[in-house]
Amino acid sequence: MVAYMRSPWKLGARLTLGLLPVVALFSMLLLGCQNKPAQTTPSTKLLAPSAIPDLTAAKEIKVGGRTLFSDWPKEKPDLVLMITGQSYGFLSPCGCSSPQTGGLERRFNVVQSLKAKGWDVVGVDVGDLAPVPGKGLTEQAVKKYTFMMKSLQAMGYVAVGVGLTEVQSDLLQLLGKFTLNNGGKQPIVLSGNMVAGVERDKADATKVLKSTSREEYFKIPDGRAMIDDVELVTDKAVSLGVVGLTAPSIASAIVEANPTYDFEPLTTALPKAVKKLNGGKTKPELKVLLLQGSLIEAQQVAKDYPEFQVIICTSDGGDSEAPLFPKLAPAEKPTTQIIQMGHKGKNVGLLGVFKTPNGLDLRYQLVPLGEEFLTPVKPVDLAMDNTVLQLLEGYTAEVKKDDLLAKYSEKVKSNHPTMVANEKSDVKYIGSAACAKCHAAEYAKWKETKHSHAYEALEKLATRPSLRQFDPECVICHTVGFEYKTGFASKEKTPELMNNGCENCHGPGSAHAAKPQDADLLKALAPWKLNRADKLPTLEFLKKMADLPENERGKIEIPNSLQRVVRALDGQVCRKCHDLDNDPKFDIWTYLPKVYHSGLKDDGLPGK
Repeated sequence: MVAYMRSPWKLGARLTLGLLPVVALFSMLLLGCQNKPAQTTPSTKLLAPSAIPDLTAAKEIKVGGRTLFSDWPKEKPDLVLMITGQSYGFLSPCGCSSPQTGGLERRFNVVQSLKAKGWDVVGVDVGDLAPVPGKGLTEQAVKKYTFMMKSLQAMGYVAVGVGLTEVQSDLLQLLGKFTLNNGGKQPIVLSGNMVAGVERDKADATKVLKSTSREEYFKIPDGRAMIDDVELVTDKAVSLGVVGLTAPSIASAIVEANPTYDFEPLTTALPKAVKKLNGGKTKPELKVLLLQGSLIEAQQVAKDYPEFQVIICTSDGGDSEAPLFPKLAPAEKPTTQIIQMGHKGKNVGLLGVFKTPNGLDLRYQLVPLGEEFLTPVKPVDLAMDNTVLQLLEGYTAEVKKDDLLAKYSEKVKSNHPTMVANEKSDVKYIGSAACAKCHAAEYAKWKETKHSHAYEALEKLATRPSLRQFDPECVICHTVGFEYKTGFASKEKTPELMNNGCENCHGPGSAHAAKPQDADLLKALAPWKLNRADKLPTLEFLKKMADLPENERGKIEIPNSLQRVVRALDGQVCRKCHDLDNDPKFDIWTYLPKVYHSGLKDDGLPGK
């Protein structure tokens, strides 16, 4: 749960946290913050204005070379719309390295800062709150969605869309955990053109034989449907109307993931939504569309329905970053701003709404959620007044209580590739101490590294929130072989597999220990060696490269064999944990010398 509390589990291409856990950042940000029992109903008391950055006066915070809000009018906005989306279950950065961005705690502090200035803030989210499915537990995805929705509620969100990840994580279960148990309170979930309970022709899956309307299928007794189409907010200085719809590109992906859903075409859904927006006693002054769809689809909608001043759509590509400015609708006199927020909740968009004699003046500001938005750790009571921190403590307490470590072990663990390739051998994890019997020098070197204290970091340093040693998404990079059979299960059951040890890089070692000279097993111990004759660079060469600026490294002639080894180590081993989210400054040339143990002893191991 260090790992972005967290993620779309990339197990396979594991995305979890950085393996440098005992670092100065933890000391600065986490030490001294005592834990309090998780609160089921956190307080919503405003933090003292001095506790967090005053965004409106923070001259040192610049985005795109410009001070925040530098082009906004001097007067207070009549409304501020906070825009987010596609968080993919990232609740909080892990804190294993610096700098890291994003997280609900920082987002909450942005809201508090603006409210402390008297600004009226409401939030909308385009959807994809749930993690991208992987080998992780559906139960953990449901917990993440529930706690994320509670956090959005605490921040004043009014509407949230439905994305592909919600369907992949079992949409009904997600809605049941939050919406049904929340009495239909905000944030309201919107996907106006969704149809459910679909039965399809077995011969032609595109042919729908039977379906149930969204209103009926998601109906709650004596309340709104769990998924609605429009949300009207009329108690603000600027009345707001929000529509949630799904465009064809996302609709087709959802239907492929779960054919019991279908979608009404936008050509019929949009006119109905616009009519509903304008049909009430109060016509909303600001009309916003949460569109689960691409930029191209959003541009077409903006062209056909210019009455929407704001369209928020999904971001394209892999780890998309949020654009600095909105796109404008393709029109001679564009009236619609199209906003994308990137992935993983690293940024928020703030849309200032100012009433003028000529209508609404809309001003946009992208705010990257850097470490300047962390809640101060002292005094402790101040830190714990952060509603989201309290919710995160509740999340980790539930993860522990429900023993997700054990459930992961039971349901999800697979065979390590070495086990598959050597199925006739007894291949299992034995722990770093067992390796020391023959590799004493290498073991002694490992004991000097931070890898050997990885589990301790979860127990003692990761205190905001605490209990992350019970979270599968954190444990995976702080223990040995957690995602594989015979790997780490718990501190009590497998103490020899605590910390990040030899077998995380070399694979399970029991068969090699039994047959030290077996050629196939020796090869398996160095999966980064694509050719048997490849060797690691010397320590001297690594240090030389580490001391050079990046733009100078390209001038150094590196033999192909060394390049193969370094690239394979970097991509296949190190970055399983030292990825861009958890260790953004990770550099293989700088890192390898810290753990280098080749040539310490002529013991016949590969890579010597």
